[in-house]
Amino acid sequence: MTQSEFCTDQTLQANASIIGTASADTSVWFFLEVPKPWAAKALATNDLLPQVNETIEKWVYDTPKSRAVFIKKDNRPVESPKLYIAITEDHDQRLHQFELSKDYTTIADVPIEAVIADTHHASRVTDPSPLYLVCTNGKRDNCCSKFGLPIIKAFEDTGDKNTWQCTHLGGHKFSAVVGVFPHGLYYQIYNPVKVAPFKQAIEQNKVVASGLRGRTAYSGVAQAAEYFLRQHTADWQMGSYTLEATADAGENQQVTFKNGSGRYTVTVQKGLSDPVISGCNGKLKPSPTYTLVSITN
Repeated sequence: MTQSEFCTDQTLQANASIIGTASADTSVWFFLEVPKPWAAKALATNDLLPQVNETIEKWVYDTPKSRAVFIKKDNRPVESPKLYIAITEDHDQRLHQFELSKDYTTIADVPIEAVIADTHHASRVTDPSPLYLVCTNGKRDNCCSKFGLPIIKAFEDTGDKNTWQCTHLGGHKFSAVVGVFPHGLYYQIYNPVKVAPFKQAIEQNKVVASGLRGRTAYSGVAQAAEYFLRQHTADWQMGSYTLEATADAGENQQVTFKNGSGRYTVTVQKGLSDPVISGCNGKLKPSPTYTLVSITN
């Protein structure tokens, strides 16, 4: 078989596991609309006013488990760029929305502490439809644009208005990288044909098993444990399980979840894969792997 130049194709050919590969331990997200071509590291290299960048940097520095991402519909300027703040804990999932001035300086007026504390109710998004973010920044990695842009089009073809192109989410070798917020779920969607049924299932409040990489509020091992538990119980309903604890158990780790009927302890063994490509211009290196040992109730 001829080896593709694209890291996503190479990763698929290597049958690399995607379980537990979502960006870990991140439960507060700042999504800022910046509709223009992005640099490879867009948050570090852009033409926003210094005070705007400083505000974003301060938010990320001051807010535990947080991250900032740029989003856009296309490269056409907008009069009132949007800011979304997503809280993605398994027990606290919400979106807040603000419209900023064209030069973004009103970002300084956003009551960030009240938003995170959930005391700023005026900004809460009441529409139950989630945001779908798709990494399309080809300057960061070729696979992001090659595979991300067709997925964007497939979402748009469903009539969806909540889909955004975005900068780096993590794991371009698993393109197209799709984030669902405020659920904080990461997916790999390789085939645009999968988008319509995927979107329908998500909006029926289901966690979709196919292409699931994990939940960003969790560690990698907890992401894998949730997947194994849902496979075991065949319960893919959003909100069925809440993470209670993660503990070492010899060479393994035990992850405990609770739901309405009790507690489940999932024992997982963590390992390393054979070396796989880390990006189109990346090196070969091993990735974490997770193996189910047992589930007790």
